[in-house]
Amino acid sequence: MKWVVTILSAVLVSSVAVPAIAQSSSAQSLPTGFSQGIEDIEDGDYEDAIAAFDRAITADPSFAPAYVYRGFARTLADPEADAAALEDFNQAIALDRNNALAYFHRGLVYYDQRNFGEATADFEQAIALDENMAPALVYRGILRQSAGDPAGAMADFERAIAAQPDYAEAYLHRGALYAVQENFDAAFADFDRAIDLNPQLAAAYVGRGAALYRQGDRDLARENFDRAIELDAENSDAYYNRGYLLATVGNLRQAQRDFDRAIELDANSAKALLGRAAVQASLGNVNGAIADFSQAIALQPNPEAYIRRAQLRQAIGDSAGAIADYSEAIALEPNSADAYIARANLLAAQGDAIGATQDFTQAISFNPSSAEALTGRANLALAQGDPSSALADLERAIAIDPENADAYFNRGRLRANQGNQAGALADFNLAAELYLQAGRAAEYRQVIQAVTALRQAR
Repeated sequence: MKWVVTILSAVLVSSVAVPAIAQSSSAQSLPTGFSQGIEDIEDGDYEDAIAAFDRAITADPSFAPAYVYRGFARTLADPEADAAALEDFNQAIALDRNNALAYFHRGLVYYDQRNFGEATADFEQAIALDENMAPALVYRGILRQSAGDPAGAMADFERAIAAQPDYAEAYLHRGALYAVQENFDAAFADFDRAIDLNPQLAAAYVGRGAALYRQGDRDLARENFDRAIELDAENSDAYYNRGYLLATVGNLRQAQRDFDRAIELDANSAKALLGRAAVQASLGNVNGAIADFSQAIALQPNPEAYIRRAQLRQAIGDSAGAIADYSEAIALEPNSADAYIARANLLAAQGDAIGATQDFTQAISFNPSSAEALTGRANLALAQGDPSSALADLERAIAIDPENADAYFNRGRLRANQGNQAGALADFNLAAELYLQAGRAAEYRQVIQAVTALRQAR
């Protein structure tokens, strides 16, 4: 399943929600309703908890923990209630600037809003006030990893484990980082430990399954993804990862159903949209694939996604759209030889020899071993009457890839034009054999026609 493998090369665990920290109140007497609110949260009665904390705040408007817990209860009762929760956390901080829990929970809201700068600042402040606050350390570690600081992330995960050795999520995220670093023994140890501590932690099964997949154990990986879904039927990452696995083994319809479910659960999952786009392309639903690539790009611009959408647009005759996508891919990844080659081929087909030659030259500068770019540039040089440059590129292409049928065919054409019939026939024969082996019937017939014409010209 080339599409999925190319676009989604890393199967990773997304961040999981870290449980709230229970924090004891100060020695002052608790206002009416506060203790009841805590009990309601523990029982899952979040609306009742909000009402109880309302009573506590009415009884003592200066009691900061009541605002913290009411804000927390609001996020549990309605994940979309960010504004009201932020008001509560802000009020708690205004009343008590040393309340680590208030900073932590406000950071969680910012994190969910993808306001990572504010989230980081709040997690930093929470840690400054309580250096052993394991969830704050884990979340800061997640953000550090996302920002390209794996060493800082690892340090935070290890601090969290040292502060709270029974904290399953800390092992989960350290395991995920180990997996990214391909330290699979350490990753499995951490995933296993997370599951030992919390057998209901679905994300740990997702992480372990992803690591197993990367080591080639698809059957056991599938078992872990299935178990994650049994534990949490609304875990978007579990469906995404299982869909990825199913796609790579050719179960495209089942894969699409899993990607559909992942997107239903998380409409902003760019990776699930990319996965579904790949599956739809393989199933022949070009328009559906283009729509999914477009939505994924809107969420998270990705050079590979632009290239894949360009290929689909090219397939349906939208050359302008394809060129625009290749250009976007190059803007995001300026040293992408593949993007330059793809755009060069399209420009050449449109008759823009100068632009195509420039793109092939750029591709060669980034990847001097690209036989495809050398062959493409040689074809253009040959068409523009520059046989010496063409021959030099074709010789290099053949040296790099001795089974490059196109290079042999074009060198044969060049030699024929130069009157070297023996050399031309040798190249044509090699090209014909390679085309035949590859099942490229049209190109094979083209070579046979060239051989016939050459022999008739003797």
